[in-house]
Amino acid sequence: MVGPWPHRAFTFRALSKTYGQMWLRCDVCRRYARLKLAGLHGVDYRTKTFSCSVCGGSPNEGGGWR
Repeated sequence: MVGPWPHRAFTFRALSKTYGQMWLRCDVCRRYARLKLAGLHGVDYRTKTFSCSVCGGSPNEGGGWR
């Protein structure tokens, strides 16, 4: 028998438990980086944005991490 899902919906912890190791890709320079979840487990992934440390691309400028 399966019990209820133990993690809050829409959090990085729920994504991690569902998909395992995840990667981000910068749309501008095509750089890949592993998503490290230290300190992000309880954060809603729908409200978090990332910017590239190499080219500075961000989602607000039409590029950035996806």
